[in-house]
Amino acid sequence: MWELPKTINLNNRDFKIRTDYRAILDILIALEDPNFENDEKVLILIQILYEDWESVEDYDEAYEKGIEFINMGQESNTDGLQLMDWQQDSDLIIAPINQIVGTEIRSLEYMHWYTFLSAYMNIGESLFSHVVSVRDKLKRGKKLDKEEKEFYRRNKEMIDIKTKFTDEEKERFKNW
Repeated sequence: MWELPKTINLNNRDFKIRTDYRAILDILIALEDPNFENDEKVLILIQILYEDWESVEDYDEAYEKGIEFINMGQESNTDGLQLMDWQQDSDLIIAPINQIVGTEIRSLEYMHWYTFLSAYMNIGESLFSHVVSVRDKLKRGKKLDKEEKEFYRRNKEMIDIKTKFTDEEKERFKNW
């Protein structure tokens, strides 16, 4: 409970994993990339997360346990409402996490994913939390108050989560 895990047990064998928050964010960004098929996403997670990934035999188990590690053992949110995007919101997320941790985290050589995620979950009043609040109201069809409407009007580009297209779709759009 008080330990920061650095291994995942697969079929009664402990595998060392990459636990730095940057590695996990790379995984999360890849999992959201529409250019990758599901089986490619499984392989990406395994190759990034497991140090000795070539020795992994059961990819399904490795993927499931990898996702469990990323989610700190918690069930993932399945309400279908995407209120944040790790890549798009990175600049909004870093400042409050730096404030919580008390240092510029990007300058640290290492920060365990659980430490990063704990700081993330403690983000209080910030530009990021305001953006997420407006997104939540918009996605749920709730009415924005006057200040929120003005904030949305001025910051629509920051608030609207950009649709991710495959390279093929982008090429098709370009040719239209």
